[in-house]
Amino acid sequence: MCSICAMITDSPVRLPPGQEIAVISSELEEYRALAEQAYPQVQVIGLEATQDGIAAVTQALTTLQPIHRLHLVTPGTPGHLQLGRSTLSYASLPKHGRELCRWRSYLAPKAEILIYNNQVASNESGKFLIDVLHHMTGAAIAACTISPDATLCNIQWELDCTTLSFTPSLAFPLAVVAACYPNSERNAVSPVSSAWQDDIIPTRA
Repeated sequence: MCSICAMITDSPVRLPPGQEIAVISSELEEYRALAEQAYPQVQVIGLEATQDGIAAVTQALTTLQPIHRLHLVTPGTPGHLQLGRSTLSYASLPKHGRELCRWRSYLAPKAEILIYNNQVASNESGKFLIDVLHHMTGAAIAACTISPDATLCNIQWELDCTTLSFTPSLAFPLAVVAACYPNSERNAVSPVSSAWQDDIIPTRA
């Protein structure tokens, strides 16, 4: 089970343009700030609550392959990752397994998947989910059970549920992530009724 710790600071390892995708849910309160402040090389994909998020990620990977780093910035609860109207959990893996296995074909060797929500891996079911996703996709996966601490002079974030030893790099400044996920209460969704992709730059070349 995932147990390796990785520390993130505001010194990301940059990838060339076209190798990195950030999927951002419009259900998060600070989704606009995240989309607007993504690093220039990151391709931003907006995800609405009504979309099939797993299919949306597959479509993005198909179009932009091979992807070296995938950022999933969405709501979640212990053991459950919300991707639009799709809920990804250990129990739902049989339902979504075929689609998730397709991701392996579109991800680059030694690809990374970062799960930003700090509740998903907070219980045993969530840790099993991370492990199985790793085996299905072939990617190194990093998740966390604590919020990023923006009060430190040198802002740090420990991803304490990582399947392989690597140094994760964020798609955004860490202070912006801290504003989006400051504590467990703020992981609650904030419904958005109108489409937002058109006014926050849906893709970043």
